[in-house]
Parts: sequence; structure tokens; C-alpha cells
Amino acid sequence: MGIGFCRSSRYSNLVLIIIATTTTLAMICVPTADAGRFELKNELRGLRGREGILSVRCWSTHDRLGIMTVMPGQSRSWTFKTVKLWPLAYTEFRCELGTKFGLTVQVVFKADTSFLWECDKPRKDECIWVAKNDGLYLRRKTAWFGRGSYNDVRKSTWGRGSYLHSRDD
Repeated sequence: MGIGFCRSSRYSNLVLIIIATTTTLAMICVPTADAGRFELKNELRGLRGREGILSVRCWSTHDRLGIMTVMPGQSRSWTFKTVKLWPLAYTEFRCELGTKFGLTVQVVFKADTSFLWECDKPRKDECIWVAKNDGLYLRRKTAWFGRGSYNDVRKSTWGRGSYLHSRDD
């Protein structure tokens, strides 16, 4: 009887460890639904008419945002619910951007802590991108003595190609 009790105790401890581990993992992996946002700004300079247009096509695993144009000096933003169930699932948006200077494809939003730290607002889930003549930049906010200023970090250059053409999304 004493031996059976010891075995039972070992199994009880193992069961308790499994339950505690499962509960901890469940608490860590609970998906959150925050509001995410990314913005694209067109700061192309020295171009006239259609040459200054930024053509944009963005998508995620579940959403296709279509093809749109952003005129010089204007911006376009998207707000959405984010999913953070790392490493199984998370919100990620990619955009294909076209200018007179060429094309680039970029991940513009990922509900991942390291990605959001690059965006400079990890708690607000917001990324701001700027199209300039020499490439696509990630805009990072910096504050000096209470005044807001920006530091633009180039993330890609324009590759071969030009404006996006209409196609089925």
C-alpha cells in the first residue's frame, strides 16, 4: 500500500505540473485585439502631375485593401483590429508601392514587439511610412524638449518597374 501511494503521489505531482504549465501557457497565448494602424505619406518632390502619384496595394492574410493612389503631400491610413497570438498568429500587412522611380514591397505593419519598437510606438500599434524620391522610409518620432520631431529611416529603395496596374485582388 505504501508503494502504491508513492506512485500515486508522483503522478499527482506530474498532473499538477502539467495543469500549471497549461494554465500559464493559456494566459500567455491569449489573443489580444488592440487597434492597429499604419499610415502612408507621399512626400515625393519635384515631380509634376501624374509623376508624383504614389500607387499603393496593401494586403494581409485575411484582408485585401485594394489599389489606391496617394497624391503628393497627402497621406492614407488604415485602422484595424490586431491579433497577437505569438508564435501562432499575428496581424501583418504588406504593401506594394509604385512611383515614377520604381516599385517596392514592404511589411508595413506586424503585431510583433520587435517590429513595433522599430515603429517607435510599441504600445500604440502604429507605424508611419513616408515615400520619398530615393525610397520608402519608416518615420520615427523623437522628442526634444517637449517638441515633437521626426527621424526618417530608409527601409527600402525603389526597384525596377513603375506604377501598379489594375489587377484582380
